[in-house]
Amino acid sequence: MTPAQERARARYRASEKYRAADQARRERAKEPRTCSWCQTSFTVYRWKPTRTCSRVCAQAVRRAVRTQIALRDHHTPQATLHWKTTQARLMPTQRPPRRRWYAGHCPACGTPWVHDQPQTRTCSPRCQKLLAKHKRRALKREAFVSPVSPRRTFERDGWICQLCSRPVDRAQQVPQPMAPVLDHIVPLAQGGTHEPGNTQCAHFLCNSIKGHRITTAQPMLF
Repeated sequence: MTPAQERARARYRASEKYRAADQARRERAKEPRTCSWCQTSFTVYRWKPTRTCSRVCAQAVRRAVRTQIALRDHHTPQATLHWKTTQARLMPTQRPPRRRWYAGHCPACGTPWVHDQPQTRTCSPRCQKLLAKHKRRALKREAFVSPVSPRRTFERDGWICQLCSRPVDRAQQVPQPMAPVLDHIVPLAQGGTHEPGNTQCAHFLCNSIKGHRITTAQPMLF
């Protein structure tokens, strides 16, 4: 298309004749319909699937359909799921719950701390481990009967884990799973004593799984 033809086409589109023809074409593309909610007549383009005259009527139709579904499927999982998804879609976005903060002083080092976890009592994992170590030492002092040599206990048991009946690795050290550790048959937390008769050889993994429980048999832990 030449520049002269483009200018002529632009003048034609700007003319009253073109606007009138375009308006007539748009009017021919419309068709009359009846609102499914208020029964009001309205016109809409043929290619639009609209069945209501306004947004208010469309919302009213959707509410009526949801009510009919709920009454038809009352107390069924489908109705419950439908209402949950509908409420989640219609309700405005709720703000997340506020975080609650807790403050105190670390019993291990005295440093003030602020956490959002109510079970926290220390300022760091290091201080938490230190408190657990002090508690373990206190239990050991209270339950002390006679000194215990870990190596003699291991040699007495033949370097065999008394919880799973498998040999321990002498070259490994904690926290390796196969490392040998000293296990109290009756845990100190359960009132056991710290003496050679209440100790045995065990894997670090087996002892960790056992925890503070009292085992009557030899379970295969791994």
